[in-house]
Amino acid sequence: MSELYTRVTLLNKVRSTNSETAWVEYVSYYKGYIYALLKGMDVPNHDRDDLLQVILLKCWKYLPEFEYNPNRCKFRSWLTIMVRNTVRDHFKAKSYRSKQLETDIEPLANSLESDDNIEVYAEKEWRIYVAELAWETVSKEFKDTVIEAFVRRANGEKLADIAQKLNIAQSSVSTYETRVRRAIAKEIVRLESFLA
Repeated sequence: MSELYTRVTLLNKVRSTNSETAWVEYVSYYKGYIYALLKGMDVPNHDRDDLLQVILLKCWKYLPEFEYNPNRCKFRSWLTIMVRNTVRDHFKAKSYRSKQLETDIEPLANSLESDDNIEVYAEKEWRIYVAELAWETVSKEFKDTVIEAFVRRANGEKLADIAQKLNIAQSSVSTYETRVRRAIAKEIVRLESFLA
């Protein structure tokens, strides 16, 4: 059974049953993406947690109506539309909030009106989210020296400087960098197919 099939199965379980286990698994996979969307929409920190809960409740309510057809609409696009609408409704309902908040959110909400814009935005935020998940996983698989060498190299430090600071050979720095990059790329591919 492929990992993609497993994720589709999870969506189907959440849609068709009241399985608490499936719901907990769903939340663990998509909560971070929803939060990333809220952050990307410049929703103030103090509103993000509340909106996250509202969105998860809406998912619980509306997922049974969602038909998974990746050729028509990816699940993450459907989720992005739900997030956008919830953010917009939240700030419209809170008329006592400052006009500045509405002004800050509204341009992004308006720019996400068309399906093409939703797809582009969802894809961008999804790639960032998956890359962060991949880094979180991969960074635990290597020794601290390997990760530090990779991070320093990614930040533009020279091989010789890194080798001297970490007391390792320059060739080791290059090898570490290559290994971590490959591991991240492999994990991104795995996550992309796993999360659908």
